[in-house]
Amino acid sequence: MQWAIHDKRILETVVVNIRNYMDDLVKVFPPDKAEKLLATQQNLQEEDVENLSPRELKMLKDLAERDYDDMLVKAVEHAIKYRNSSSHIYGGEWTVKGEDRDFKHSSGDDVARGATGTGHIYTGKYDISGSGTSNFGNKYE
Repeated sequence: MQWAIHDKRILETVVVNIRNYMDDLVKVFPPDKAEKLLATQQNLQEEDVENLSPRELKMLKDLAERDYDDMLVKAVEHAIKYRNSSSHIYGGEWTVKGEDRDFKHSSGDDVARGATGTGHIYTGKYDISGSGTSNFGNKYE
């Protein structure tokens, strides 16, 4: 475990250094290497914004556009696109029990028995709070 923590800290330091010196690194490396560095920076920023709330994503996109930070705008757009294609937002109040075989995910996955669909895994008995409507066309009642 200590090695894992140690390695993670080293990696975080490397990431911070890459970000801090990106402009200098791009000047030093030839064009083909610079493209790889920019791709690395893009990936790092995409990871940074991945877990932000929808409101935070919108604010960050507005700030990036105002500062003409194309890299950050692309990272935010990627996060929004990925989230829209693989996430569901639930509202209202209801309970789903693991043995309720009549409760179906609209794409055909049997949520109640524990199925994988659109990036989510549902298993066993669980409660979900919400109105019962997903943002992306799936209705749960």
